[in-house]
Amino acid sequence: MLSKNRQSMIFKMANFRTALECRAAVWYNCPTMKRTKSVLLLLNHQSYSPTFPEIAAFAKGHGWRLAIEDRLAPPWGWTGDGVLVNYLDHPQIRKFTEGMVDAGIPVVDMFNGILSSPRAWTVCIDGAACGRMAATHFRERGYSRAAWFSLIWTNLHARMFDGFARAFGPGVESWVWMRKRAYPCGYDRTALLEDLEGRLRAASKPLAVFAFDTYNATFILQACECAGLKVPDDVIVLAGNNVPHISNAQLTPISGVEYSPKVVGDALDVLEKAMSGRPPARRRIEIPPLGIVERESTNMVTADHPNIAKALRFIVNHLSEDITAEDIAVESGLSRSGIDKIFHARLGRTVRAEILRQRILRAKALLADTDEKLDVVAGRTGFCHDSYFIKVFRRETGLTPFAWRKANARR
Repeated sequence: MLSKNRQSMIFKMANFRTALECRAAVWYNCPTMKRTKSVLLLLNHQSYSPTFPEIAAFAKGHGWRLAIEDRLAPPWGWTGDGVLVNYLDHPQIRKFTEGMVDAGIPVVDMFNGILSSPRAWTVCIDGAACGRMAATHFRERGYSRAAWFSLIWTNLHARMFDGFARAFGPGVESWVWMRKRAYPCGYDRTALLEDLEGRLRAASKPLAVFAFDTYNATFILQACECAGLKVPDDVIVLAGNNVPHISNAQLTPISGVEYSPKVVGDALDVLEKAMSGRPPARRRIEIPPLGIVERESTNMVTADHPNIAKALRFIVNHLSEDITAEDIAVESGLSRSGIDKIFHARLGRTVRAEILRQRILRAKALLADTDEKLDVVAGRTGFCHDSYFIKVFRRETGLTPFAWRKANARR
């Protein structure tokens, strides 16, 4: 027989354990109480810097414990509540993340859409829309010949190229170095640059090159230098993304397609909902890009007719000045009486219409990419004062400069 004191102690311990178990059950199941979630981030080193601050802030606000891998070394055996992956393509990464899906762990593929499992979620950039935007950028500058370049080939590459080729129309060449990669990864850089140099020399100029991303675009710049070609005079280069610290570090800064920050925010939101038992029904979300950040690598306009090409370049280089059709005729070697006729025949618009078109394009870029006041934007685009600029901009775009900036700001 146990003593009364011993029986009392056992009874109290049993009640204490029951209370703890009940409290734990309430804490785990109560929707109003936060539970620490274990989340694995598989981040490509190129995407690490711009995306991580937002991920970190979201994680702190939602009680996530983060495990981070920023290299091609997935942590086999990891278990937790959710996985966020941002990699272009790699068999080890795909095998690992699809294994997570098979284990019932929510996985969100951010930006690239490499996972084939219908049970994973994808929040990615609209690659086809990026391609269409690049084609419009080139066509607006009068280019009729273009090339696509990418070091590798994935589903995202295919979508972006398809959007670009369809929107640009005839005259697009495809330069893909490795359609099927061997693993472990590696390539002959010297052979790649020699191949690009040869392609650039052989291509008809002026040429517009759309590179998959900023990293790929740097190869085009180097190959142009080796081939003795000038950027943007002979070749203009546009990257399929925008990485300012790489783009601005080049001797010729690279223009790039600006992705929407909604990709990161929506991906985090989808993962949080999936881990909280409220999985979104929509498995794939594609978000269009914001626009193009224009830098020196595409600061050129051209045309098949050499005199029109000279005229267009003169217009772009003197947009802030009070230029006339007579000025343009003199600089391009065309007669004043014939310049409007040849502009209309080749471009479908008059000289004055082309000047206005280029001024509106420049104004849009300044409104989207800078905080400059309207009188400064008006002065840099050749409008005599800001009230006239507002009137003309609204007539041409359907929006005031204020409204256009609010809808399209890329800063």
